[in-house]
Amino acid sequence: MDVGRIGTLLGSIATYASFPVLVYIAIRGERAAREARRAQTSLDRGARAEAACHELVTASHAFLDVVRKLPSTEAGARKAVLDGAFTLVRRASDTVQFWCSPAAAVAGARVFQCAEQIERRAPHRAVARSTLSALERYWCPGLDAACDGNAEFCDVSRHWSAFRACELLETWGGMDEWARFEIREELEDVLAASRALTEEQLVDLRDVLNWGCDRSDFTMRESRWEREFREATTVFLDVSRQEYSAVSPRTMPGRAQIS
Repeated sequence: MDVGRIGTLLGSIATYASFPVLVYIAIRGERAAREARRAQTSLDRGARAEAACHELVTASHAFLDVVRKLPSTEAGARKAVLDGAFTLVRRASDTVQFWCSPAAAVAGARVFQCAEQIERRAPHRAVARSTLSALERYWCPGLDAACDGNAEFCDVSRHWSAFRACELLETWGGMDEWARFEIREELEDVLAASRALTEEQLVDLRDVLNWGCDRSDFTMRESRWEREFREATTVFLDVSRQEYSAVSPRTMPGRAQIS
């Protein structure tokens, strides 16, 4: 056998001998690539989850701010403003449900549940609260000769009527249906005598007074659902920090923004 054929034979043997090694290297390389992709996917999902949590907390803060300012918002603009803020909470909640851990998803669902209850009641509460503010502006200013600055005992009919209307409205929510029926005529009378409301405001108020839903706190400065919403958002924020604080150094809004 000549030297050339021997060299070719030895080269073939070396190639076949190294084939398992090449296969092993290829398999290990593919495994490493899959693990890297899996790690990147996990990191990406964690970052998306943390961003979703941040979005819900921010949207919740903005929603509550809108709700609190709704009584002083122009009546014709209230629905659009409230709908826009509530939509952001709903979208953020959906994102949390998709990307986040079960614990964060449950906490986020509670935030949205409270937001739904607030969104349902907020327009009526805004009418009631804005009515009270309008009536309070007609309490005794102390500028009239017959006015001593004490609305409860004022001789100016308009001032006293505004004060009495406030009293009746503030107790309206805690009354049963029969008690409301008994004072309804008096309430209508003092509202008219106060001359504090426009005809459109009176129509809106009558719609609220006829509202069949829970009225227990519709004249209070903060409703039960608003308190529960703040508490639910605080719980969600705590869960989010526990679940995703190591994913990104970005700071989430703190309690000061939702208190």
